[in-house]
Amino acid sequence: MHKINVYKVITNSAPNNDRYNDFMAVVIYGGYRKLAFYKANDTRWIKFPTSHKMIVDVIFFQEKVYAVDFDHQLYEFHIKKKLEPVRRIYEGTPLYQHDTNIMQYSYLIGCDDGSLLMVVRHIRLTKHTEWWRYYKTIKFDIYKLNKNAKVWSRIYDLGNYVLVVGLNSSIQILASNCKGNKIYFTDSMVGLHPDDDIWRHDIGVFNLKDNSCRRVLSDVNFFCPPVWILS
Repeated sequence: MHKINVYKVITNSAPNNDRYNDFMAVVIYGGYRKLAFYKANDTRWIKFPTSHKMIVDVIFFQEKVYAVDFDHQLYEFHIKKKLEPVRRIYEGTPLYQHDTNIMQYSYLIGCDDGSLLMVVRHIRLTKHTEWWRYYKTIKFDIYKLNKNAKVWSRIYDLGNYVLVVGLNSSIQILASNCKGNKIYFTDSMVGLHPDDDIWRHDIGVFNLKDNSCRRVLSDVNFFCPPVWILS
């Protein structure tokens, strides 16, 4: 439990002296993955009001905080109008797939054009021993939010863009040295591998054109879960 007590921390900017009064942070914490919010000069963290479902991703986007839980339910929090966040739940979220052999995992991505994407990752669980399983990503579904209608629309093509998802903040970037319409992913299953296990190599590239999945770095032994570093 202590290994995953703090699952993810995001900040809106670097906490330097020049902009400290604008500094904000959000954390996904605890075994049940709740949300807490901190603003510069506050004396305490504020707990976000969410359902009993575990939060899997959170981002700062357009001066708001968006979070998504295991059932793909989206939460929107206004953080500048009031001290206490205001929750808004969008309907029409992607259906959760009830399959004991498939795990679904969501990522949120704020795009340069102002649109919000939810990327749903489908991971097949293959039992290896009595106690644990292998994890292998088999596909991705991408949804774009229509905020006015509160409806998610499925999209099938990213054009010249690629998505990068994983434990750190997921982003959309314009392809330059690589072909677009792909999703680059790393292993996100923190806390689900045995303590003495070398990290599973669920790292690769998903091609939306033909729905193929290519594994990379299969010969590398990671001592901790890998993250993307972009320059």
